[in-house]
Amino acid sequence: MGINDHGSKMCANYDYAYEAELREKFRKRVPKRVFDAHFHLSPNEIHTIPAERVFDTWVEDTEYYLGEGCLKGGLVMGNPSRFKSVEDLDVDRAFAYKCADEHEGYVNGLVTRPWDDPAHTEEWIRTHPKIAAIKPYRSYAQCEDTYEADITDYAPEWMWELAEKYGLVMMIHLSHYTDVLRHPRNIEQIRYLSGKYPNSKIILAHCAMGHNPYKMRDGLAHIKDLPNVWMDCGGISEPMAIIYCLKELGHEKIMFATDGYRFALGDNGRCMPAGGNFFGIVHPWIVDSPDWPPDYKYTPMRNLCEQMQALYEAGDLFGLTEQQWDDLFYNNAAKLFYPILERRLAEADK
Repeated sequence: MGINDHGSKMCANYDYAYEAELREKFRKRVPKRVFDAHFHLSPNEIHTIPAERVFDTWVEDTEYYLGEGCLKGGLVMGNPSRFKSVEDLDVDRAFAYKCADEHEGYVNGLVTRPWDDPAHTEEWIRTHPKIAAIKPYRSYAQCEDTYEADITDYAPEWMWELAEKYGLVMMIHLSHYTDVLRHPRNIEQIRYLSGKYPNSKIILAHCAMGHNPYKMRDGLAHIKDLPNVWMDCGGISEPMAIIYCLKELGHEKIMFATDGYRFALGDNGRCMPAGGNFFGIVHPWIVDSPDWPPDYKYTPMRNLCEQMQALYEAGDLFGLTEQQWDDLFYNNAAKLFYPILERRLAEADK
């Protein structure tokens, strides 16, 4: 049956046979070194596992699909969707930082909200040298409809000033879901923030929320010239989104990511385009829905399998070489994050 289903939302018609076929393919092809450039972990991430075992369980269960011993580093962040107080947030910040601090090759992304005290946030950065990124999130935007928020609604300029000062990555989860990357406000603000804060680095999470690859493609032309913008392909199940990113940005700007345990292994399903927007399906909710035809043989899989399948289809169609696969899975992220880590650790030793 494979890995333990640690609280995963499994269903009776889970496609174990096809998962096994894909797993064999992935383990033969994934390079020996992998850097997960975007993943979330919190103390209660896996409900059946105590907090002290969460990180190791994430590694074991992810490597079940990718290959034993391949994970050599990553950007670990707390889960940004559930915090209600700065005290709760600090617990999860501390947990994610501890994961990075205790494991060689890993760096930390600090989940940050627009109403947080800038001085408190800077104190976290100053005293925690493995922080290499700031992680705002659109659900923290202080506006009526967070799905249509501007970047500076959830990542105000004081965050960018800290990223500029400390040379950090800004992990941006785009909003304006009706158009995402091609939305004029997103284009305008990405260009403005990239130019005003050139010492910061920008990762547009999930191929700039490229679950609708056709709208994402239209936006790429407006940002492809920016030198400090990268993409991670975590959670992307549409090969065309990755192909468009490879074509317009080059393989050096694309990084492998899983999006963390809950999204890669805890959820079974995928995101996909629908009309001019996109939606996500999560199991067993969709299978158990009263509107689902009872005789329809729908067989879901873990999201990690969906996104890995999309990644290999895209890379093979694009013609990536073995060296370029190595870059995408490890080298691109290592070149981005490890100079930040080395500089910050050196500064902390002074």
